[in-house]
This record gives sequence, C-alpha cells and structure tokens, in this order.
Amino acid sequence: MIRKISLLTLLCFFLINTLTAQFYETGQDPASIHWQQIKTDYFRLVYPDYAEKQAQHFANKLLWAAQQVPKGMNHQPKRIDIIMHMEASTSNAMVVWAPKRMEVYNTPSQSSYGEDWWEQLALHEFRHVVQVSKMRQGFTKVLSYIFGEAATGGILGAYIPLWFLEGDAIATETALSETGRGRDPGFSMALKAQIIEKGVYSYDKAYNGSYRDFVPDHYVLGYHLTTIGQQKYGNAFWSNNLDYSARNPYMIVPFSHSIKKQSGLNKTEFYSESLDTLSQIWIKDYKERPYSDFDTLVINNEKAFRSFTNPNLVDSNTLISLITGLDDINRISSINLTTGKIKILHTPGFGSIDNLSVADSLLVWNERGYNPRWQHRKFMVVKTYDMRTKKVSHRTRYFFPNFDADGKRIVVIEVGKANEYNLVILDSRSGQILKSIPSKNFIKTPFFSADGKNVLAIEINEKGNSIVEFNISNKEKKTIFGPTYNLLSHPNPYGNKVVFISTKSGVTNVHSFDPCTTTEEQISSVPFGVSNLSVVNENQILFNSYSSDGDLIAKQNIYNFQKAKEGKNDDFYKSYLTDNKSNIQKFPLNDSTFLSSKYYKLPHLFNIHSWAPIGLNLDNIEANPGFTFASQNLLSSMISTFGYEYRMNEQTSRYYANFSYKAWYPLIDFDIEYEDRAMFRVYQDGHKERFTYNSTNIGISIAQPLNLSSGKYATFIQPSVGFFNQTLGANSSTPDQFPSGESFQTVRYRLYMHHKLKKGSRDIETRWGQSLDLNVRDTPFDLLQRSILISAAARLYFPGFMKHHTARFYIAGQMKDSYNFAFNDLILFPRGYSNIQSDDYLSFRFDYIFPIFYPDFSLTSLAYFKQLKGAIFFDYGKGSFFDGTTNYQYNHQSLGVDLTTDLHFLRHMAPFELGLRTAYLPHENQMYYQLLFSLGL
Repeated sequence: MIRKISLLTLLCFFLINTLTAQFYETGQDPASIHWQQIKTDYFRLVYPDYAEKQAQHFANKLLWAAQQVPKGMNHQPKRIDIIMHMEASTSNAMVVWAPKRMEVYNTPSQSSYGEDWWEQLALHEFRHVVQVSKMRQGFTKVLSYIFGEAATGGILGAYIPLWFLEGDAIATETALSETGRGRDPGFSMALKAQIIEKGVYSYDKAYNGSYRDFVPDHYVLGYHLTTIGQQKYGNAFWSNNLDYSARNPYMIVPFSHSIKKQSGLNKTEFYSESLDTLSQIWIKDYKERPYSDFDTLVINNEKAFRSFTNPNLVDSNTLISLITGLDDINRISSINLTTGKIKILHTPGFGSIDNLSVADSLLVWNERGYNPRWQHRKFMVVKTYDMRTKKVSHRTRYFFPNFDADGKRIVVIEVGKANEYNLVILDSRSGQILKSIPSKNFIKTPFFSADGKNVLAIEINEKGNSIVEFNISNKEKKTIFGPTYNLLSHPNPYGNKVVFISTKSGVTNVHSFDPCTTTEEQISSVPFGVSNLSVVNENQILFNSYSSDGDLIAKQNIYNFQKAKEGKNDDFYKSYLTDNKSNIQKFPLNDSTFLSSKYYKLPHLFNIHSWAPIGLNLDNIEANPGFTFASQNLLSSMISTFGYEYRMNEQTSRYYANFSYKAWYPLIDFDIEYEDRAMFRVYQDGHKERFTYNSTNIGISIAQPLNLSSGKYATFIQPSVGFFNQTLGANSSTPDQFPSGESFQTVRYRLYMHHKLKKGSRDIETRWGQSLDLNVRDTPFDLLQRSILISAAARLYFPGFMKHHTARFYIAGQMKDSYNFAFNDLILFPRGYSNIQSDDYLSFRFDYIFPIFYPDFSLTSLAYFKQLKGAIFFDYGKGSFFDGTTNYQYNHQSLGVDLTTDLHFLRHMAPFELGLRTAYLPHENQMYYQLLFSLGL
C-alpha cells in the first residue's frame, strides 16, 4: 500500500508537471481562411470553406472508420474534433490528447500505396482515437476528473510505448483494407535486412534508437510486435493490455505487467520471442529466393550507415546521387566510379526530396519552402543546379520533378490546396508553366517518354494503382497497366514496354509490362528491395538496392526476364481481421452528403481541456494549493491558463490569467494578475510587524515571428515589444507610509534572430551558425528616477577539428541603471558565478563540444545510454558596480569540462541528458561542481 501511494504521488507530480508545460501546438493556419464544419455523432470535422468536396469525401471515410475500427478494441470513443489543414504540403496526421483532437494534412506522399489518401488517414488516425479514448477508464478516469484531458494523455505518454500505438494502427489500416503498410514489403525492408545481416538488436536499442547504427523506426518495430503478439496470444491481447494499464497507472510499468500476465513473458522476453519468429520466417525466405545478377556501382564502405539514393548516371565514369546517413547531413554529390572519390555538389534544404533528376549538366529536385508566419502554409519548390542553385518555382506545391531527355522541360505533380491534382510541364530555365493537365485522381512518380511527347505516371484510385500515360499535346490519358493493389512506382518507358517497381513478388523489385502482349515480367530479384529506378540505355537499368548498411547503387542488364508471379507477402496483419465485411475498399459505405455549417471563430475561442487542484507560478516554477485551468482552441489561435494559488510561505493569495492570441500575423500575449504580498515592518526597537499589500499587474506584448528558412539554413527573426504596469494597493494591515496607489510602468523591446546550418543525426550543435539577442527594458514614464537595462548577446558556431565537433562562442554585454526598479539580468555570466550585482558587465564564453562514443549500453531496465559527449569550456567576465560610495570592479574566470550522456530512463522514449560539470575558478582558487540534467521533448 505504501508503495502504491508513493507511486501515485509521483504520478500526480508528473501530471502537474505536464500542466506547467505548453500543450502540444502544431501552429496556425492563415487568418484569411473561413471555416466550415460537419457534425456527426462520431466527430466534428472543421475545414476551410473552399474544401467542401474534400471534407464531404473525408467525412464518409471517417464514418466508416468510426463504425468499424473500434471493433478490435471493443470500445467506442466519444465524439472528437478533427481539423483539416489544406495548405501545408505535408503528408501527415496526428491525434493529440490535451486538448483532444485529430489534425490531418491534405497532401498524399509520392511513396503512397494504392489507397485513397483520406481513406488511409481515416483508418490509421481513428485507431489512435480508439487507443487513447480507451485509456479513460478505471483509475485513469478518476484522475481525469482531477486533471482533465491531461490525465488521459499523460498516462498514455508515460506508460504506453509508441511502438504499440503506431504498430497497432498500421495493423488496423492493413487488416481493414486491401492495402496498408503491412502489405508493403518495402515497409519491413529495413528490419528484415538488419535481422539477416546484423542480427537482432536489444529491445532498448530497437525502441530508443542509436547514434552508432541505423535502427528501423517504431512504426516498423511496432507493426511486427503487435501483429505477432495478437497472433500468439489472442485477439484481446492488446485490448486487455490497455485496460490493465489504464486501471493500474500507479504501477511503474503496467504495460509490461500486462504482457507478463497474459503471455508469461516480460516485455523484453516478448520482444525477443517475436523477433525470433521474424528471424525464422525471413531467413528461410531469404535463403530460398533466387537472385538476379547485377553490378554494384557504389556501396557504403564506411562504418556508419550511409545511403546513395536517387542515382543518375552522367557518363560511364560519373554518377550523381543524393547521399544520406548518420554521419552527415544530406548532400547531392558526384561520384567517380573509377576512383570512388566523392565530391559534394550541393547541400539541399529541408524536407525529403521526392526525386533527383539529371540532364546533361543540369540537376533538378524539390525541397521545402516556408511561409514566414503561418506554420500550416508550406510549399514544395523546384530547384535546379548548374554550377549555381536556382529556384525555378516559388510558393508552389510541386512534387517529384523529372527532366525530359534534353533537360529543357521538367515534369512535376502539383497538389492544390483543395486537393486538385495536375500534371505540370515547366520550362527548366524559367520555371514557366508550359502545360497543365488536370487529373481526377492522385498521380505520382512521373517520367517523360523517350520522345518527350507523353508522360507516364502512377494513378491511385479506389481500385488501387495503375500505370497511366498522358498525351502532353491533347491532354488525354489512357491506362497502360492495372489496376492492382500491389504498390507501383517509377514507370519508365523502355522501347514498347514499361519498366516499373512493383511489390508483386513479395519483395520490391523491377518489373516490365508489354501492352501489346499484356505480359508482365520480373526483371530484378534483390534480397531486400529496389527503389529509385531509371533506364540507362536500351540494355540497362539503374536502381537502388537496400542493405543494412544503406542503399547501394546497382546496374543490371535487361535480359533475364521471367514470368512475374505473385509472391508470398508477409500476412501478420491477419491476426487483426475482425470479420469478412470489415474492408473499406471491398465494402465501402454509400456516400452521404452531410449537412455543413459555418464554423465561427469567436464562440470557439476558448476550450478548457485540463485542470489541476494546484496553483502554478510558471515564472518561479512554483506550485501551491489552488487551482489551474488550461485552454486551447481547435485552431490553436488562443492558448490560455488561469487560476488561483495560495502561497503557503507568505500566507497570501494570487489570481492570474494568461492569454496568447495567435490568429493574426503578430502574436499578442496578455497577462493579468491580482496578488497579495507580505512584508515585515522593522521598528527602531528591533521588533518586526507583518503586513500585507496588494498588487495588480497587467502586461501586454506583441511579437512578430518570421520563419525565413531557405535552403540548408534555418533562419528566424522575431521583434517584440511589451508594456507592463504594476499598481500597488493597501490592505487593512498596510502602513500609512506605504506608496499605495502608485503605479510602475515598464516597456520591453526585444529583437531575436538566428541563422543556422541544419544538423545531422550525430551533430550535437549546428556546425555553422549565428544568433543575436538584443533587449531593452525601460521605465520611460519615470523621468526623474528612470531605470533602464540594455543587453546584447551573440552566439557564433564554427566547425571543430573533426566531424560532429562544434566550437561555440558566446559574447554578451549588459548595462543597467537601476533606481526605483531593478531588472533581472538577461545575459549569461561565467559558469560558477551567479547573482552578480553590476551596472555593466561583459561576458565571454567558449565551448568546444564533441561526442566521445556511442555505447548503446543498457543498465538493466533502469537506463539505456546512447551517447557520451564532452565539452571543454573557458569563460571570462568583467564588470563594475557603484553602490553610491564605492565603485567595485569585477573580473571572473572559469575553465572546466562537461561530461554528459544522452540516455533513456525506464525504457521511456523521452530522452534525458545527465552529466557533471567540473570547473576551476582561478580568482577564487576553488573548484566548482554542478550536476547537469535536462529533458528533451
């Protein structure tokens, strides 16, 4: 009982801590958007008014999912809010709890399988709704009365591993359709290659990742663990697990206890048993398959995982490829096939590249483009490179750019903000649109025909994938191959045939199809999977072949055709089948037209989702008796907290409210509080008398964040200004001499900016960058006793002597004139010093930051250590202070070493940093030690 009470106390502390953090916010849509809504018993769908057709379509898919998806969990969730972001050019969606909602993005991926995008989202994301909603039972339900939605979301985040949440959703999407990632061999490819070539990693490494080796993500791991678990231990295995975890949150690891209770195995034993099952199946299949002969042109000879993707053969000796991996940021590089020498041509920007195409000396690719203010308005822009980089499209939504044979034209897929799909032909030099061909259905991976008169692409509709051909001149479309539910991509013309990538054989391979004879043949047979196919000449194809060390580049002669046969795909998803009718592609609902209405922003400005029987002071990170309410609306345009706290140390009260309005281009923050404060009046005879006074504090600030990121640099600038007023008042015990009724006004100005090179997986800090932080704090309305603070701080980042090493410089200065108001310091002092009273101060800090090694070491189930890193530092500071009679001069120095480790506690995915700082202070001739601890989310 004492153990349970202790754990419950710890859990309550965790939930209170959750309230002190900002709830998850993805950003804002443009203010100009007018919103509509569709309400059903299962959901409320909110969407831009120009997306009525897409919303009606999605609502029908959601209705099917809401009725069928909960069956496997035996739980029907209550109605949930869903918002459609239509301008983000992002293939993603998420379910968040606190506040509870689903957020979806409208752009299908160029690697999408043969299913309608909105159908994919409905199946996968509604399964997440069921998972989280099911947690609100038993003791977690009791906690939800005390803490609101933060309780359900907090318990889920604390105890339920992400591999289960995503794996269970992928198994569901696969079982309830004819497609899904579980049927795609490319989805399992990385885990299969790892097991066969490197063996099974420990559970900690498989779940929490590694800096030393590439580890398949928790989506892949989770799908195989959940399906095998249900296959071996029954359909109720995971449903029972969620029930147990929700009802027993006071246990340290209820999820593991439930696995043990049902299977007799703890979590790591269950993982080992499941991976052993996979090993037996995959190794047997690997040994029995015949493999085609191909020439390996480029292979990874480094220790770190590295992939040579999107290969383009320029001539017999030169190849251009996008190189990705653990040891560097992504680079477009030229590779000499004779010497193996790699030359970096260009570092692309943010976002994944759909395709890299080369014609003569000209390169083309696409990358992420940003709106300066609105996070949910992003672009995919086309860039070319010919000794210099040129952006040939601006604020566009173009995907998978590809050259024609002579490099004069580029074909792209355009996805409009209302899901209009177009095949667009661009002039490669000017970016001018030469032709735009609309498509009713989503299309992907386009390639010009040899004569440049047609374009081949993959079309996705309700029947799966098809290869289609567009006539550029008359805009007509005809189907060449399909439809099929096998995943198809990269259709290349080859004489009278088409070569393409298909999953038909059970491994992603190259196939060909002859429209005249309607014969499909398999050309390649590789161990794990093919990607990025192109035809080199009339006899050869070029492609990536996956290995556990990364994608290698292969070239193969087209001579060993064999009749393409349906291979055996892994069918682990069958353990999730509920009944023969639960298949959204075989048995869809008849489409309904839902009643829609205007969604008004003002009535939905507040949404109180969480609360706590505690008063919070985020400025001082204090918690006292009281209450706190947290609100965040569906559009994330208003985020607020308000409440009351009783300060036990002073025996005084405080009422507070904080509002952050983000619907307009600038951000507006408004804070108001009324508080009693306690002080002591000291008489001449030495005795003290306690008294209280009250203070009304009002503050308003306006900030203008601007994301100016472009190319490989993250660039951000934010000017802000704030006005704050404090008015003092008297209580019954307040002395007459107290300045009751007086007000103090302060104004704060700030300009913050940074410009940083993007980081690689192993980089601790950016290896090139600058930041500048300028501040002025002033009491301009008190001219006789004016207080002012001016500060400037700059950080400069430079590459170190080795990879992943960074030299960081911090240079700052601060000047203060304090009369009736003392401002807090805004600069960093030399390490080992704090609370330095100064009128002016100059500070210099130098850090040399470097990784030491990547242990991938588990200390039982307590901790998993991923990285040991160090920093050598030297600090110097100089300042002065005048107390009215004496002018004091300061000189401070410190030098030392930080030794820290990145780790995960109790097999939780949240990363921690733990370490020790050891410093020597020469002027004090003493050592200084500090425990370093941080939590990264």
